[in-house]
Amino acid sequence: MNALFNKAVVILQAMPAVKFVIVLPDGTTITQGDLQLEKAKQRTRNLKYPIGSVCQYYKPYVADLQVGQMVEIPFDKFDPEPLRSGIASYCSKLWGNGSAMTAINRGKQCVELLRIV
Repeated sequence: MNALFNKAVVILQAMPAVKFVIVLPDGTTITQGDLQLEKAKQRTRNLKYPIGSVCQYYKPYVADLQVGQMVEIPFDKFDPEPLRSGIASYCSKLWGNGSAMTAINRGKQCVELLRIV
């Protein structure tokens, strides 16, 4: 610890009304008062589909798509909006922003993908 940090700790400790917990990079803790650190909670998500399953479903449809071509990707077991969103994101990453247009066609139960560039 450097001298400036030591001064700051001494000043904080001189004020009995102040409660604090300092955790140093090496794991050492300096405390005053009855404060307790909470353990970091691991965030969990409830996924509707297994990771990567949506992507693996639409990749074969997109793989050989040429400029000016359109393909219809059936909903199958997926909800239309997450499927359309995933396709649009993948195409943007693959060919660049503005390179493709997607639309949900509820009549045909598919997502339409048109490659522009």
